Amino acid sequence: MRILATILLFIHFISLSQEIDSVSISALNSPMENKTFNLIYGDKDSLIGDFRLAPDLIFATATKNNFYQTGISLQYRFQKIGQKGHHWEGNIYSRGGITSNSSIPYFSDPQTKSFFLNPIKDSLFGNPTLYYLDFNGSVSYRIKLFSMNLGMDRPQSGFSYRSLYSSSTGISNPFLSLSLKFSKSISYSFRQDVLREKIAGHFEPKGNVSHVFSYNHKGLSKLQFRLFESVVYQIKDTLYNRGFEVEYLNPILFFRPQEYNLASADNIILGAEFSYVFGRKKNINSLNRTRVYGQLLLDDFLLSAFRARNGWWANKYGINLGLEVSKKTTDSLKTAKKYFVEFTYMRPYVFSQTNPGIVYGNQGLPIGHSLGSNFAELYQEYSYFSFRNHLNIDVFLQAFIKGVDSVGFKSISYGGDIYKSYSKHPYEFNNRVGQGVTLRGIHLGTRFAYVFIKNTIAKNLHIFIEPRIRLLFFENKRQSDLFLSIGIQSSLWRNKDRLNY
Repeated sequence: MRILATILLFIHFISLSQEIDSVSISALNSPMENKTFNLIYGDKDSLIGDFRLAPDLIFATATKNNFYQTGISLQYRFQKIGQKGHHWEGNIYSRGGITSNSSIPYFSDPQTKSFFLNPIKDSLFGNPTLYYLDFNGSVSYRIKLFSMNLGMDRPQSGFSYRSLYSSSTGISNPFLSLSLKFSKSISYSFRQDVLREKIAGHFEPKGNVSHVFSYNHKGLSKLQFRLFESVVYQIKDTLYNRGFEVEYLNPILFFRPQEYNLASADNIILGAEFSYVFGRKKNINSLNRTRVYGQLLLDDFLLSAFRARNGWWANKYGINLGLEVSKKTTDSLKTAKKYFVEFTYMRPYVFSQTNPGIVYGNQGLPIGHSLGSNFAELYQEYSYFSFRNHLNIDVFLQAFIKGVDSVGFKSISYGGDIYKSYSKHPYEFNNRVGQGVTLRGIHLGTRFAYVFIKNTIAKNLHIFIEPRIRLLFFENKRQSDLFLSIGIQSSLWRNKDRLNY
């Protein structure tokens, strides 16, 4: 981690040493007293970049409990196009400060998700105070059909907004990815992630290697199809320093034969996904489109048990299906609208293992869907954005069923907690989604965000207000929670922090 931070800082200072051809400073007339600015430099024949500094302020209330997150965020972006098609690009941003709430899996209480999150003795509002420091971003290199990306991020992967296998709602981790495009239709990517878990009071690293094979029909992105596989393995524990598994670093071979060859118990995830765009618009990046998409995820699976419909506990899989409708107007208002609805079904015990060092998660949170496993969810969201007024409005509705474990029964797992060993399953057969304590929830919320800075380069800072209401039903009880969050933040963190549910 220190090596990666040193590399990023070195790139930053080398870039600043270039000749500054033009400078533009845009002050923010806000309660922060002009502490936000942008620095743009460079020309088309050299390094082009900009530097931004913004407040990171969030105040929230949740059922008579108050939370806060106060600090600053910094961003540095650069781009350099060299001779013979050599293209360098970087987007590096970090933030730090103090907060009163740590990350909490599965539930929608306000939470701070950061790579470093350490307690401080003092407290405000009667809650524990923690120091947070987070890094996001990457440096990429591209030439013709090959690209390489090195950095630290929590990227959203896949066609689904509520991705089953790689969601942006987790915690950042270092990564290296390599991509090769064989033709207009076929591409292949390899990615190495370094994750970690807090075990016995200290962090233990673990590796996650993934392969993705992509096919775009005729290279027009009207029909896209992907196959992916991922393996999580323990790099180091208290007794054995395994290091990076060389067998998995081969970017071509499949993981299952490698695993058998190693005689290991590593956690392998397989899956497939598709996206199809209707109408004449064949470019998937077009805002005027209607598309259907979906994902299938397999953890462990036995076809004969699936056909028998006997509810065998080790048949662990997930399904996601979605519909998206997007439209961008061409009038003077220049507005963009988007609506999508998704259904997700995740069997009990998906992602779980006997050892937390190979669980498909990172620092206590799932890598994929934020609800983890043993749930069914219907999620829909409508977004409106005005390019002229820089106003963004989001409205969402979530309905879900999730099975959780009974309080006090640590020796039993019903498959809702991915960090609880699947060896504690009480039933061999007749396992179903929602088993255990069945939690039914309805969650309705909206978010209003206004971007302060009006030019295209510095359109980065926004003030927002987000009211939400959640109703939970479990064991013949009902619980209602009201949430209200307000703050000033960089737009880069918008979706990474909001979707805690």
